[in-house]
Amino acid sequence: MKNLLLLLLMGISCLAVLIGCQSPPATATIPARVEKVLSGQLIEVTLLNQQPPVRRQVRLQGIDAPDRQQAPWGKNSLERLTALIEQDNPQKLVQLEPQELKPDQFERVVAPVWQNRVLLNLALVQEGYALAQLPKEIEEPIINKHQTELLRAQDQARVLGIGIWDPTQPLRLAPIEFRRYQQNSQPTSQKVLPKIPQKVPQK
Repeated sequence: MKNLLLLLLMGISCLAVLIGCQSPPATATIPARVEKVLSGQLIEVTLLNQQPPVRRQVRLQGIDAPDRQQAPWGKNSLERLTALIEQDNPQKLVQLEPQELKPDQFERVVAPVWQNRVLLNLALVQEGYALAQLPKEIEEPIINKHQTELLRAQDQARVLGIGIWDPTQPLRLAPIEFRRYQQNSQPTSQKVLPKIPQKVPQK
């Protein structure tokens, strides 16, 4: 029985690796250079397909990474995203998956982000550094084409007990709930936009 469980976990791990290494869409991607990693789900980039280049914040679509105040998970998530971006990539170049790049309610671009053949959104969920987002949890300005993959990767990370799913140190409060709690616990004089708690941006 123990050997069967080990084989199952090994099979899931191999499948996770295969899921993480894909190819960006066949259509032309939007090149960008990462200027700063703000959190485990938010980066600041320069869009290189425009002249002059435009600087924008990009939220990785379909994931919910721990808030930076959720120690140690927020810091771990930010550091892992930074490492994925910088891996064999000294210029920190990434590609935004082409789609209708509407800004969200905080004027941030929301998109799948690729570094070479790695879909960063998926890698973070797959490795236990972020949750897969359900549509009801946040208003996505566009349809998430990778939602099925993200949910599957989350199930695998949970079974493996890695990252935020580690049974010895699990993430007990979902990031969206943590930010909602933080917003509601502020004194009235300190509360700022947005007024709706579930729309609080990643800090």
